[in-house]
Amino acid sequence: MESSDGSRFAARTRLADENASQKRTKCSEGVVNLVDRISSLPDSVLCWILSFLPTTEAVATSILSARWKILWTGVTSLHFEDTERLFNEPYKESKNDERFVKFVNKVLLLNNVQSLGKFYLCWSRDYDAFYINTWIATAIARNVRILDIIAESDTVELPNSIFTCKTLEFLQLSGDLLIKSPRFVCLPRLVTFNLIRVDDRSHESIGQILSGCAVLEFMYIEQNINLAGPGPQNPQRMAIKISSPTLKTLRLDFYADCCLDEDWFRKLEINAPALEYLYLKDRTTESFSIEGLKALCEAEIDVYMCDPPESDYCNSVVKLFLALQHVKLLTLSRDTMRVLGRATAHFSTKFDRLTTLVVEAHWCKRSCLPALLESSVNLQVLEVLTAGWMNPDGVPRCLLTSLKEIVVQELEDRKGELAMISYFLKHGRALEVVDLYSEVHLDIQKKFQLLQKISVFPRKSDTCEVVFH
Repeated sequence: MESSDGSRFAARTRLADENASQKRTKCSEGVVNLVDRISSLPDSVLCWILSFLPTTEAVATSILSARWKILWTGVTSLHFEDTERLFNEPYKESKNDERFVKFVNKVLLLNNVQSLGKFYLCWSRDYDAFYINTWIATAIARNVRILDIIAESDTVELPNSIFTCKTLEFLQLSGDLLIKSPRFVCLPRLVTFNLIRVDDRSHESIGQILSGCAVLEFMYIEQNINLAGPGPQNPQRMAIKISSPTLKTLRLDFYADCCLDEDWFRKLEINAPALEYLYLKDRTTESFSIEGLKALCEAEIDVYMCDPPESDYCNSVVKLFLALQHVKLLTLSRDTMRVLGRATAHFSTKFDRLTTLVVEAHWCKRSCLPALLESSVNLQVLEVLTAGWMNPDGVPRCLLTSLKEIVVQELEDRKGELAMISYFLKHGRALEVVDLYSEVHLDIQKKFQLLQKISVFPRKSDTCEVVFH
């Protein structure tokens, strides 16, 4: 930028401020020379500093001097937001709407950079879609790398030109935005793609968009379903398809503010052979189809649906669980453990690579924790937040060969807790440490009684240390 955008106007403006680099002032001890280091910086550095400010504040620096009058036009990061704070005055609908449109139009007209680093646009009032699409198209024409769009008004349909931007590296779309399936997608540099509470119909286009992302590594989708029921404008039993050969991190957060009609239940399909991290929190998906997760290192799963077709749903969750068999670190929520415990299908697959298991088990007659341990043949670390426990018929292999550390959280002397700890100590041949964390509300006397009970449990490992926190 220093050689192209900044140097154009640097020569003709620096002369006007030549004498501003050194100033004199008087103090009690005499005359001191003060160096104006800001004015001595090259234009490219000053534009870089201005890029961290909202565009209104960057433009406001034009009153400082002749040099600063046009300096802001070389800023490569544009930040537009139609808030009261932006214009520093109370909200007046017609006045501020018109002022915001004129301000954005003028800035885009005067900004003279050929390559925008970031374009941030957030609006909360009903502007003509023509203006919105024109502003976005202008950013795309300026070879933008980071595009962050937030809509908090009536739904706006996005221009398809977004999905043919060859310079785009980061794309985040939030709020009342509608993405209709583009005919052609070419995003050769897109690394990060985030969809946050967009119009639910936009999810039908995810598969098409991903097909044109050659180097995508990170994806995040958050969606809140709070509708009373299906309608002619809304999808029913929609399938979200996420297929990418390059995706490494996937975070999905689907939730509902109300009880959903069964027609709102989703189907989730994931095929990502390079995926290394998966976070899935889901309250709206009825059926899971997960495959190709051979590179998976870490997964956090929190799934539960209110009043689903129970056996089919639970068995679908088991299929999801079995698709994680190559994971190294696995976290399962309380609700997920509950669903797995109710499933009629069995998960006999061995998790050969799993070394760390974190579970929030619940109290029930059918605990799946022993079965999980049986499948985790090389487990080294187990962390349990409360636990339902039933002694298995045999001893899981990991207790005899590999399990070195056990952490029990929120210990409260509930039914089965001491039985579980006793079982681990009795059979844990490789155990090195058992960390016990009591509930915060337990008094000192209760904690001491728990410690006394646990301290007399027989231990298979002579080197195992029990630490009570």
